[in-house]
Amino acid sequence: MSLKETILTANDLELEEVKVPEWACSVYVRSMSGLERDSFEAEMEGLDNKTENIRARLLVRCICDSGGERVFDDADAVDLGNKNGAALDRVFAVAMKHNPIGEEAVADLEKNSDSGQSD
Repeated sequence: MSLKETILTANDLELEEVKVPEWACSVYVRSMSGLERDSFEAEMEGLDNKTENIRARLLVRCICDSGGERVFDDADAVDLGNKNGAALDRVFAVAMKHNPIGEEAVADLEKNSDSGQSD
């Protein structure tokens, strides 16, 4: 097998089960593909308030079934964002473990959240 084939056929998306008692179920959280991550970052760049519904915006891309297939569409972020905050925090922590935003991006998000302004 060529190097190209090795890379393109590798199952490199991490998957972790998270128990969510508030939802009476478990969900799976996976790492985003490069395309999903670019889409998430582009969406965040377009927002005046970069922390607005950030948990749900990330989670719609990361919550999946046991086979790794997404459960939500990007458009479901508002509905998901209206769910229990503790449940979202728990799942978000796992999503961040598999999809770290990076220190600079987190600092920017915190700065914008504190100031109420965007760059």
